[in-house]
Amino acid sequence: MSDPGCGARHPESGEPTARSRNREADSARSSRTFAGLRHRHVEVEAAAFHTQGVRPALPFTQCGPTAPDPQLHVLARRRLADELTHDLETAGSFETWRKEANVLAAFQSKIPPGSSGVVLPDLYASGKDITIKLDPAMSVSDQIQKRFKRAAKLERSRDAIAKRIQKIRADIESLESDLAAAARQDGFGDAVRHIGNVIERRGLSQRVQTVPRETRGVKTYRRFELDSLWFVLVGRSNAENDEITFRVGAPDDIWLHAHQVPGSHVILKSHGAPGNPPASILEAAAGIAAFYSKARHASLVPVIYTRRKYVRKFRGARAGQVTCEREKTIMAEPALPDAPPQTSGS
Repeated sequence: MSDPGCGARHPESGEPTARSRNREADSARSSRTFAGLRHRHVEVEAAAFHTQGVRPALPFTQCGPTAPDPQLHVLARRRLADELTHDLETAGSFETWRKEANVLAAFQSKIPPGSSGVVLPDLYASGKDITIKLDPAMSVSDQIQKRFKRAAKLERSRDAIAKRIQKIRADIESLESDLAAAARQDGFGDAVRHIGNVIERRGLSQRVQTVPRETRGVKTYRRFELDSLWFVLVGRSNAENDEITFRVGAPDDIWLHAHQVPGSHVILKSHGAPGNPPASILEAAAGIAAFYSKARHASLVPVIYTRRKYVRKFRGARAGQVTCEREKTIMAEPALPDAPPQTSGS
């Protein structure tokens, strides 16, 4: 005798039994309910991301432990756009640098050597004065040329930064459109497939790199080559500041830090060059220390420097906190070398 369960029919009439009809109805309702919940899950989670900036719990990209997440890519691009917008505002100060250079050049003969600042007639505003800070250790002519060069560099970078911001924002808008399209898919599986196509089409999977086994555990640091004989290492965190200062830095290396403001530890090292670094190299290293500090937007920043052997931890010091002796001070313009930073193994 057949079991009068799901799909069973009456032995004489051939029609579904009452129990069978009830089970089929329940099964249909369950299927519709599950599909509806799954679809609403996609829509609600996607809406949460777009309206609140919250990363959804949807496993859109769960194709493996290293699968890229396009939503995190959007957030990263937004952060980059914000940072570049700040850089664009800084680049807009080229007019101020050029204005100061022109005023200094016009009244150069009236500026006493070793002045830390001057008040001069403003060539661009009749009847008004302009106050300009100076470096007492530099000649006025050198400071004029430095301002002209700074203005030209900022003006060139302004257009490049603006174009990059425009490209990044277009990328964000396009990717958000793809994510919205995925949220409108009928089923969860369709949404996953759609996101997979987006990842492949945009090449996001190529940006997920696995660290080769033979290089794991090798520490790298931000590094700038100043010339063929001198280079600097820059800490990227409090812990890394301690590492480059006390583990990587040699006793006779030069240690630099922006004076009385939070910033990175900078170690000036040589490729075997004897003696002290040239003044130009020391100035470049100080500019890097000023750039990687909270005072990076000031025109001139006091930077202290001393031999690494005169830097030590004090009792109760947290990571990155040190005290130093025999330090000297140099006024530096926050700036990076033209060459991009590299990574250096420990």
